[in-house]
Amino acid sequence: MTDRANAPEDTADRRSLADVAVAVAAALLAATLFYVDSSEPRGIVDGIGYPAVVALSARFGRSPMLGTAFFCSLLGIVAHFVLPPGGVGESGELANRAFGLAAIWIVAAVLLRRLRVEEAVAERTAILRRDQSILARIVREGLVAEKPFLERIRCVTEISSEALEADLTVVFRFAENGKLTTCIDAYQASTGKHFALMDIRTEDTPTYDGLIRNNYTVAVSDMHRTGAFGARLLMVNTLDIRASLNIGILSGSELAGQIAYARIGQPHDWTEQEIAFARSVGNLLTIMFAGEEREQLQERLRQAVRLEAIGQLAGSVAHDFNNILGAILGFAGFLVQDLPADGEPHVFASRIMAAAERGKAQVNKVLSLARGKDPDLPPLAAAAAAAGREAPKGGERVLVVDDEPDILDAMVIGLERLGYSPVGVSDPHEALAAFGEDPQALDIVVTDLVMPSLRGSELIRRIKAIRPDICAILCTAYSDGAKTGNEHVDGADASFHKPVNAAAISACIQELVRRTGTKP
Repeated sequence: MTDRANAPEDTADRRSLADVAVAVAAALLAATLFYVDSSEPRGIVDGIGYPAVVALSARFGRSPMLGTAFFCSLLGIVAHFVLPPGGVGESGELANRAFGLAAIWIVAAVLLRRLRVEEAVAERTAILRRDQSILARIVREGLVAEKPFLERIRCVTEISSEALEADLTVVFRFAENGKLTTCIDAYQASTGKHFALMDIRTEDTPTYDGLIRNNYTVAVSDMHRTGAFGARLLMVNTLDIRASLNIGILSGSELAGQIAYARIGQPHDWTEQEIAFARSVGNLLTIMFAGEEREQLQERLRQAVRLEAIGQLAGSVAHDFNNILGAILGFAGFLVQDLPADGEPHVFASRIMAAAERGKAQVNKVLSLARGKDPDLPPLAAAAAAAGREAPKGGERVLVVDDEPDILDAMVIGLERLGYSPVGVSDPHEALAAFGEDPQALDIVVTDLVMPSLRGSELIRRIKAIRPDICAILCTAYSDGAKTGNEHVDGADASFHKPVNAAAISACIQELVRRTGTKP
């Protein structure tokens, strides 16, 4: 670090020594030329060597170089009056001396032009380095720093406003597919305060917005000489804005917003360097806008994941509750059937049924919300259940498969009471094995969907592989996308959401028998 710190000092010392050497050489050369020019006969020198002195003095800048040119011209003129006679004639000597003076000023003019170019390059380089430094600061404080989006935008407006000496700096965002311009931040340099400007409908300023959309850059030296601002003129006149520089902020190939720099009270001709700097700021804002959009997308993704997790939890809870409610409804329904209608136990059993039905409705709402459906739509299974209360008794042989013992017993007992010949199995593998031994011994398969050892949909697929014409009904208490009612799901001929009673299954069986023409 010490060597690096000392390096600029060493360079400066060497340059100082070189400057001294050049100055001494120029002075000695000028003195020598004057001595020879004023002491030798006419025509020996006549001021011809002075342009070299002028060229050497150009090292020190325009003023020293012009001063040296004047000084050398004076020496050439003075030498004419003090030189001894001899050599060429006086007219020839004057012609030569005029040529020498012309040479001095031709060299001075060429060097002056060169110095001006070098100064312009040096100035542009200094501005470029300054802008790069400011942009690096914007990146550090506005792009990289862990700050809220609005705070980072404010860093950009403050820093870039100072760099461009803007009285007002505003960042706009386009909303509603570009139809509305909203102000994210407005910064006033004189007060150092941030505020918000009113929203503007872009259709109110078609000419201006056409310019910004086509070119992404609009530099206006004097607002009073342009009519391309439409409704924005109210804001322009209120704030006394005279000059503005507007840069588009992109999102892909679309315009997402703009940053505007304004000078108040007087016109201003925006330089190429200022426009280039403002465009660089616009590019940084494009990155910031993209970062904010990415963060919003990530937040929506996180929200979707959270909602999905909540839905899965709700579905899991609803699955368990549906099984519990199914058992309550099944066995309470048997009590309603068996108890005397005028007795108090019958009333209690009916109230249990009613409470369970209300619970069933609430669980259906939870399932609908978990699936993103309207919870107020009545499930088709309920309609089928209502129809099943008056369904004719059948004699079909029904294989019932469910890993919940209470649900299995309630369905078997319910179907028996309706005149069916049900066989209940809690293990789907055992049910498959039993079916495989005598496929013609059964007419209908009623199976749960979610079982630990084998899903009901897979059980139906394997059973239909053995006997394709057998009718299968799928029941599920879980929100995994299964449909309700007499809709085909996973190879089933009909499907229901639990809790579903034996009457609804009976109605469905009779419909399937009528449709397929099968008889036990």
